Amino acid sequence: MKKVILSIMLVAFVLAGCNEKPDLDEEREVVIFFSARSLSTSLKSSDSESENNIQKIILFGVDEQSSVVKKFAVDNPSLSGEMLTIPRKIKTLYAIANPTSKIDGANPTDVSEILGMTIEYVTPPYLSQNSVFLMSGKADIISKAANIPLVRTVAKINITGINGFQITSVTVQNTSSSGYVFQKTPLSVPVDKTNYDPITESDPTFYIAENTISNSTKFVINGQLSGKPAQYTILQLTKDGGTPVAIQRNTYYKVVITPITEDECSIKVNIPDWDYIETDEYIFPD
Repeated sequence: MKKVILSIMLVAFVLAGCNEKPDLDEEREVVIFFSARSLSTSLKSSDSESENNIQKIILFGVDEQSSVVKKFAVDNPSLSGEMLTIPRKIKTLYAIANPTSKIDGANPTDVSEILGMTIEYVTPPYLSQNSVFLMSGKADIISKAANIPLVRTVAKINITGINGFQITSVTVQNTSSSGYVFQKTPLSVPVDKTNYDPITESDPTFYIAENTISNSTKFVINGQLSGKPAQYTILQLTKDGGTPVAIQRNTYYKVVITPITEDECSIKVNIPDWDYIETDEYIFPD
């Protein structure tokens, strides 16, 4: 008699457990928080090159098998939080802010197509300060709320001449007109050795696709030194005594060219926070 009672109780327990298992097709409400992150990963309440220019966000919901099961559009997004109804089987969200028409109209079948998708920049490498930057990010959904940090897909490079070296034009060489929506690991960007027309400014700022050390972007700088024409070519960005650096997305590279003699110049590369405010008191580190 005791064995029969034990069997009945065990069956009842198993059945109760089955009833508690959620249906994967069941929908749930999740609050999505977006944040535009600078190089220092600090959250910014106001940034002319990130939050203020986020006009639309496309979300791709992904299940445990890394298949895209649904695509969502968030128009007029707010960084404070968006309520979204998604299937319970969605475990990860990939976010693309300010999507191009190519991305907006895409209907990929798995995550690899999203990660490997390349986009063409409309007017590289020089964009206005108020340009809308393509941004991306991802978040795993482990609760009813998810925070997705969005980062810019381009790098920002500023070149300045000091101590009598006045820049008249800069030409960017060996760069790409396209880049991945999400950063590949290791860094791998299709380089088509594109040369862009010279930019005739004394203090130019560029926004270009990330690049590898082996396929580094080059900068040809024309200028005036002591009233005479001068030219300086940066074959590769380096720091810390000549260590090559890759040009990576969402990163600000500030390059200062200093003449040593009439025939020789030196450069310093600093990587400040993208959103820092430059002042006269700002001093470059050695």
